[in-house]
Amino acid sequence: MQAKWPKTLNRNNATAGTSAVPLPAGFPSLARLTALAQLPYTVKAEPAIPPNWKESYNKAIHVLTPYTTIPVPNHSKEFQTLAALVEPQLTISGINRVVNPELWNKFLQMRKELMSKKSEDMEILGALGLPEEELLHRAHVSMNFDKDPGLVAVDYSDNVALLFHCTRGKFEPILNQGLDERLGNATGLLGRGIYFADDPLKSIGYDANSTLLVFAVFLGDCLNVSNFPNAQTFVREPPKVKEQQRNHMDLFFDSIVGRPAGVNEFVIYNR
Repeated sequence: MQAKWPKTLNRNNATAGTSAVPLPAGFPSLARLTALAQLPYTVKAEPAIPPNWKESYNKAIHVLTPYTTIPVPNHSKEFQTLAALVEPQLTISGINRVVNPELWNKFLQMRKELMSKKSEDMEILGALGLPEEELLHRAHVSMNFDKDPGLVAVDYSDNVALLFHCTRGKFEPILNQGLDERLGNATGLLGRGIYFADDPLKSIGYDANSTLLVFAVFLGDCLNVSNFPNAQTFVREPPKVKEQQRNHMDLFFDSIVGRPAGVNEFVIYNR
């Protein structure tokens, strides 16, 4: 997304819908997008995709560059939904959909791996392509795992959210290769990871391109670390204690959220 912004900015300090450990109830979700798009959000084996995504993907795989950009018509629902996330703080000059087939396939594979490890919905697991023997094993493990009662009613969700990111460097490498936590700020207040915000004004404080990037971020089980004194030392997602685990393979959170500067910052440590 390319946008122009005013010289005087007022930040929105609304708190994200996150909860402290041990129970992951009320993680950051697609609530804002759902309200704007007027669509229910239900976790399925296949992720939600933008309108006309398949056509855009088919177009991108025939170009000679790693990605292609497709202008989003300003009269479309997609444009209006994204514009509503940043207006009136920012004035949008144009929106481009970025389609990178390699990065999209990596995203699908990572999502499949995490859903396969953490979801206990047999219908979703079956649709993901798990063989029957593994499905039976997962059902057996799930029934015999001593799960905390507070987690029983909280199904695992990919918890994909639309979040903002800007860079002071060139953004072309991001469109080509994606974000890379190894190149992250080693002195970041939430450790060395990839940072996102739900407030566009927070992100544009790091902008040098007049370009605001909007990512669909897999937050999964997102841990609120606002009261963690050692968050600056994180180099990966925090481990879960027994009361936070969904099964014996569920050893780590998928992302974190904190407010070190008074606004929500979401961090993932594995691209």
